Amino acid sequence: AGKMAIGKIDCTLKTTKKKCKEFDVRGYPTLKFYRDGEFHDYPGGRHIDEIITFGEKMSASAVALVSSADEVMEKVVSKNADGVAFLAYDPAASSSKKREDAGDDAVLEEMIQSTKLTQVFGQVARK
Repeated sequence: AGKMAIGKIDCTLKTTKKKCKEFDVRGYPTLKFYRDGEFHDYPGGRHIDEIITFGEKMSASAVALVSSADEVMEKVVSKNADGVAFLAYDPAASSSKKREDAGDDAVLEEMIQSTKLTQVFGQVARK
């Protein structure tokens, strides 16, 4: 399965004008993306590589599991164009799963759910 669905609508047709007005389509092409129950204007470039990069970034996990400062730089800061990252450290957070056995996603989700602090961080980071 793909990471991003792309749709197209012809706003010059009589049957689609209402939908185009609803989504504030004023010029062509107008690109929108849908996230967290809302449509937003696409902020990037129109070249295919820029659209693919945007789709990959938007579909990536908002939270990364790291265990050292070096890993923060490698996994988070270096992969973020603006170099900004928000960190949460909770020594009480834990996972019964091992990264080698379950993979980062399973361990990460269990750790996020393990304490109130990490639950709130996970919710805010995903918005």
